Amino acid sequence: MARPFDVARPFDLVIWGCTGFTGKLVAEYFARDVSPRHPKLRWALCGRSLNKVEAVKSEVRAQWPSVDPPVLTGTSDDQASVDAVVGQCKVLLTTAGPYLTRGTPVVDACVRLGTHYVDITGETSWVADLLDKYHHDAVKNNVLIVPMSGYDSIPSDLGVLFAVHNVRARFGQSTRRVHSIIEMSGTLSGGTLATGIEMGRDFPEHLLRQDDPFCMGGGTIARAEDEDQFDALFDDDLKVWTQPFMMAQLNTRVVRRSNAWLHYGTGFSYGESQMAPDEASARKVAKSTQAQRSNAANMWKVSDKLRETGRLPKQGEGPSPEQRSKSWFHHHIVASAADGRKLLCEVRGGDPGYTETAKMLSESALCLLLDRDQLCQRGGVLTPAAAGGLVLVQRLHNAGITFDVVRELPVALSKL
Repeated sequence: MARPFDVARPFDLVIWGCTGFTGKLVAEYFARDVSPRHPKLRWALCGRSLNKVEAVKSEVRAQWPSVDPPVLTGTSDDQASVDAVVGQCKVLLTTAGPYLTRGTPVVDACVRLGTHYVDITGETSWVADLLDKYHHDAVKNNVLIVPMSGYDSIPSDLGVLFAVHNVRARFGQSTRRVHSIIEMSGTLSGGTLATGIEMGRDFPEHLLRQDDPFCMGGGTIARAEDEDQFDALFDDDLKVWTQPFMMAQLNTRVVRRSNAWLHYGTGFSYGESQMAPDEASARKVAKSTQAQRSNAANMWKVSDKLRETGRLPKQGEGPSPEQRSKSWFHHHIVASAADGRKLLCEVRGGDPGYTETAKMLSESALCLLLDRDQLCQRGGVLTPAAAGGLVLVQRLHNAGITFDVVRELPVALSKL
């Protein structure tokens, strides 16, 4: 079977789903940031509608006239059209969800035809299915399949890897526990909202599977420290109140899968929460989160009705450049060494859901394309940390998503 770099292919990389809100941002990132760095890179735009893909190309060329990406068409409803696109490139990145209904034919083609793959799904139960169905063949074919390479779940997954690495470097210890406390400001796009509505409305069993702390593997029996946080809690390390974080159920599953491959430490555990301004706010969010969980079906019906009446963004719509310029994220990562000492690290960036997600996805694809000889894994359905590792951390850091060691926490706070 042909491997990605064993044969000549017309394109190094194809952007699948370029006509969606995030897909357009990826196309812009390649035109603005990637092409000047790699002028010989051969990349193409792809979507279901030729007219819409041509429109994206026209928008890109209006801003960057020297960029002239070829145009392809393909739809996951037609496996032959998927194969035709996948067979022309070394790496395929896709922003076209929901992946549960649209992603599997693309992954299937990439595994069979020897094309590396990255996406921005947050559908952990779907990724679990990919692990069961495709991991063995991806390893055998030396193909890297790397879902969840956007804000779901790169800052969490690579942030933990970065913290564990620095615990080893500074203390000479493995890591027993990591907890991330997140601050962020951002806005949902219509596509993200549509995926959530479709999953909640049509595939509730997949949302139920995501309740399992080990739905992507990495363990079997959940301990207290593996449980998701749905209450308001005070954090002794950072001296702040915390509340449930809406993406913790996704990110924690990815980190646990990474630990299964990368072995962070004996009895390793990981948790996430969101920083609250005060106790009252934390308790209010916790109460609301618990109410939504107990009536999830109705929540999706309400969201769908709000979208239909124009009070929520439709597919293809999203936050304006001005809104995105004011959005940001900041992950405070407390890593506890085996001997109890603690190290505070952080990951910071701009607009999490779109501007930085486009950057994360693009740089992840470039990592598979350009840094393959530095990566440890032969192939498989992998997490970002297991696939890109510290090579991807450095690539993202160079692109403006910062990974830093802040300080050792005082001994009094470490409870030695």
